[in-house]
Amino acid sequence: MSLGLGVGVVLSSFGLRLLRLADKDLWWDEGWSIWLARHGLSFITLRTASDEHPPLHYWFLHFWNSLVGESEFAVRFSSVIFAVLTVALINRLVSRWVNRRAGILASFLLATARFHIWWSQEIKMYSLAVFLALLSIYLFTKVWKRANLWLWVVYVVATLAALYTSYLTFFLLLGENLAIFILVLLRHGPLQRLKPWLGAQFSLAFFYLPWLYIYYTHALSYKQEQASLMSFSEILRLYATILPLGVSTYIQNYTLPTVFFLVVAGSGLLFSLISRRRWEREAGVVAVVCLLALPLGIFLLSQPNRAIYQPKILERYFIIFVPLYSFLLAQGLRAFWRWQRGLGIVIALAVLMSSGRTLDLYYKDRHRTYDFPALASFVLAHAQPGDAVVLNPDHEWPVFDYFLEDGPPRYSMPYAVKASPQQVAHYLGPLTAKYPSLWLVTTPHAAVSDPWGEVRKWLVQYYSPKLSLEYNQARLELFSRDVSRVPLAVSSAKVEERRLKDLTGITLMGFDGMPRQARAGDTIYLNSYWQGKGTQSKGYKVGLRVTDDFGRIVAGRAPQPLTTDGESLGPPGTPLELQRRLTLGPNVSAGTYRLQLVVEGAEEGATIPVTNIRVEGSSPTPPARLIPPREVRADLGDKVRLLGYKLSTYKIKPGGQLSLTLYWRTLKEMDTSYTVFVHLVDKENQIRAQRDMIPLEGRYATLDWIKGEIIRDRYLIYIPDKAEAGVWELKVGMYNAASGERLPVVDKSGQSIPDGVITLTMVQVVP
Repeated sequence: MSLGLGVGVVLSSFGLRLLRLADKDLWWDEGWSIWLARHGLSFITLRTASDEHPPLHYWFLHFWNSLVGESEFAVRFSSVIFAVLTVALINRLVSRWVNRRAGILASFLLATARFHIWWSQEIKMYSLAVFLALLSIYLFTKVWKRANLWLWVVYVVATLAALYTSYLTFFLLLGENLAIFILVLLRHGPLQRLKPWLGAQFSLAFFYLPWLYIYYTHALSYKQEQASLMSFSEILRLYATILPLGVSTYIQNYTLPTVFFLVVAGSGLLFSLISRRRWEREAGVVAVVCLLALPLGIFLLSQPNRAIYQPKILERYFIIFVPLYSFLLAQGLRAFWRWQRGLGIVIALAVLMSSGRTLDLYYKDRHRTYDFPALASFVLAHAQPGDAVVLNPDHEWPVFDYFLEDGPPRYSMPYAVKASPQQVAHYLGPLTAKYPSLWLVTTPHAAVSDPWGEVRKWLVQYYSPKLSLEYNQARLELFSRDVSRVPLAVSSAKVEERRLKDLTGITLMGFDGMPRQARAGDTIYLNSYWQGKGTQSKGYKVGLRVTDDFGRIVAGRAPQPLTTDGESLGPPGTPLELQRRLTLGPNVSAGTYRLQLVVEGAEEGATIPVTNIRVEGSSPTPPARLIPPREVRADLGDKVRLLGYKLSTYKIKPGGQLSLTLYWRTLKEMDTSYTVFVHLVDKENQIRAQRDMIPLEGRYATLDWIKGEIIRDRYLIYIPDKAEAGVWELKVGMYNAASGERLPVVDKSGQSIPDGVITLTMVQVVP
């Protein structure tokens, strides 16, 4: 029975860590890991010495990627492996410390821990470091009980591997040595074990000396950023919140659940320390010493010190001992079950509900926003010899490099330097002399580094704009001096020789990248291949939409011209690739839908079926949740109506945050992506706090809104810590980010509201 439950927990942990594994954007650190692993072992060693953790994880990735490839799923899967092994190992360890049922409970709590699942799905060293740290603790508890040379050797190897994976595992050594000191004081274990223990520590130091030499000969010359200081109490609060809940932002909103889990874990510690079983008491000592050594050490290292590495305080630094925290939680549940069975059931249900809620929020947040894969595939399909790509700015260069590794030469504008005509000339001047065509990728970070669009201004001086495409928050443009350049032209080898639809001026030759399944909120891309018939191809527009069984449109975008200038597709027979996208709205329910191309011409049109698409994991929003608690009914242009809003509070202290939900109704489909602004304005009409964003956290542009659709759009507005007491007005509206022009506003009585600003209510900031 116990074996079956243990295997079931391990398999469940495997499934939870595979779930939506590839559904998250590749981010900077992951792109960096893949980029670094492409190099030789000596380069990896020296590069990590300058500003990274030790190289073992990157050495492993070097060989892993060469075997399985570099797809996001394949590389992240390496972290999943070590995470699942950790779940199995905590079962084994706690079974040894306490009993099999306690081992299964601890492994279940780790298997469902959001914090551990989070870093089990990232291409970083933390999953490996957690496994090796736990393996070291497991071997530590064995060698302390019995003398065995080979066991000591295995302990040294495992601990050394942990040290060569992450600097954070130094706290593992600190915790183990402190635990030994306490156990000796308590006379737990024979004193003759100290001699081999000290020998093991000297062995670890000896075999770590080569890395320390490499580190100090490289890292000391590396200029580090000043770390942001946190007080020890702030670190402890973050630590206490993230271990059970896996959340690291707005932790002040999680005070009650944090206190609840502290009580449960504290009860587990007490239950262990007063146990009659020596191993259980020793386990409590090891767990609490390691768990407390980590935040204390991180706090001390974060203090200004020019002689050693000074890390920023990041939530992932607290991951190392999360299995030991699961052990204390399991002990806490056992304690309440033994002390008062009814109370134990209630607390266990509360832990389960909390885990389920945090995991639900975690998986809902795993979605793509940048769409770099689609952007990169378009560049790779249309780039020609003599092209180059410029990333503006270089803030995301590892991700950029990952998707365009086999593409044209890549360059970037520095994020750390504010773009000016002189700076742009310095970086792009040599490129304009060398390349007849340049692709420009502009990311949201350009709003900071290039707020006035200096890069684009420079390119327009030397090239003709040929193409501009939006990819959610990124933009792709092609600039060329070649007047005959057809921006959408592709090799004829990419076009399947089959005619799917023959119209008067154009012929649809085929598709690729056809999606088969999606979920509400996903962005769908479709590549279609066309051939024009000379001047007859002028005036055609192509769009994409999704319909249900009754032909009702549930998602779509208005048809756009085949070419950016509305002219013909080039010489007759020229093959071209057209990429169209749409985003499924948040209210699209689960089911099977039809994906269609919509073609509009001067004198004809057509609806072309593409494929059936299965939408999974979503359910219709209850009608009651689409009714705003506070009515507004203001029209923005003739495009969208603000039905009302919901506000979390009307009184707030500095350092707090407001939660505002806006309720929109689409009056007509839009061909522009509008940005929503939420401003808190004081009596001098100065903005004191704000949030400007594409709706639904950038995931649902107004381009995708369907006529008649109601959208619940939530915004979190942070109140500055040093905000003065007073009464502020809460104002909202929409504007075109490209031009800065706001949509005009008319209230429900038909009166025009100045400046395109809707005043919702007053918010009082109190001391």
